[in-house]
Amino acid sequence: MINPLQLSNVSIKGKTSTDGYSIRAPLHDVVLALATKNPTWQFVGSVRWDETVSAFNVFCEDQEIGELQSDYSGRSGGHCVRIDSDNAKDQNERCQEGRERSTTWVCLKE
Repeated sequence: MINPLQLSNVSIKGKTSTDGYSIRAPLHDVVLALATKNPTWQFVGSVRWDETVSAFNVFCEDQEIGELQSDYSGRSGGHCVRIDSDNAKDQNERCQEGRERSTTWVCLKE
């Protein structure tokens, strides 16, 4: 299986090397799919205390287009990826007043 951290458009904030780090499931599969289909996007990961990457800020042409983060959904029964993006702001304003970003949970069964 391909490690998304080996792709040229995936990096870790403040690190010059991605060796020794891993991406938490199911975020791994989501980042791999998006990074390979969108090579001009930049994925900048944040490292947790256990040296796993659990969140990515996503940039296109130096502007942040969203954030991907590992999460857990008891309602959906498992681990999921939370997607925060300004791109769905109008929909978000109708359903959650006061929030600036739209949040979507994508649950993938392991």
